[in-house]
Amino acid sequence: MGCDIHGFFEVRRKESKQWEVYDRVGLGVRNYQLFWLIAGVREGQGKPVNLPKGIPKDASEIVKSEVKALGRDGHNHTWLTTKEMKRAYDEFDKIEKAGKSAWLHYGIDSVVYDIYSYNDWWLEEHPEYDDVRGIFWFDN
Repeated sequence: MGCDIHGFFEVRRKESKQWEVYDRVGLGVRNYQLFWLIAGVREGQGKPVNLPKGIPKDASEIVKSEVKALGRDGHNHTWLTTKEMKRAYDEFDKIEKAGKSAWLHYGIDSVVYDIYSYNDWWLEEHPEYDDVRGIFWFDN
């Protein structure tokens, strides 16, 4: 049975400190190495940068609704800051440069690029927001 990733990118309003969904995580691939590094899901190479820490209490209503809709089929709920995502990306690079796998970046480039993009130019162009995070969970 395969494992799939679900989730959203959220941005935080500067004044209200409310989080809102900006985009749905759309990897479209089952990259178990990615799942391992961002949440310790499925076994992979390297050390996970994050272990499941649940859905943030201040998550948007859309995220909470999606988690509830998946019910018990959803597991290993977690979220990542931009710093944690950078550590995951660096770990991918280290594994790939050691020649352990040539396909590791397949699927993570879009996630990392999206978070960095949002954190850099997107936040600059949208001064009403001050932070970005990725919220993820899995199903079997």
